[in-house]
Amino acid sequence: MITEFAKLTCIPELSILGNSRRNNISDARELYWLILHRNGFSYSAIARLCDRTHATILSGIRRANRLLEVKDAKMTKLYELTKHINRNGYTKSSNPVDLQPRKEAVDIGL
Repeated sequence: MITEFAKLTCIPELSILGNSRRNNISDARELYWLILHRNGFSYSAIARLCDRTHATILSGIRRANRLLEVKDAKMTKLYELTKHINRNGYTKSSNPVDLQPRKEAVDIGL
């Protein structure tokens, strides 16, 4: 799933999983956590996958939800590009990074 997400956002996987505090990367990271959670992964499972604490994941998901609620332009655009992950023929596997990547990547201009 991370491969698909990284290709759609044009942000490298290592950056999404890393510790960068740059706004575009942290927004993408928190949105990735939100998508994982909406696809049935617990906070603890996401924390283990991303080498974080469950509290960090919870905080990041809440922040992503708040930005989507107030219709933040960048977060909404990013969400619209990535919300279909695990839909359109993608199936959830036991390992969330095992989804088949799409052929095209979309540059969202962050």
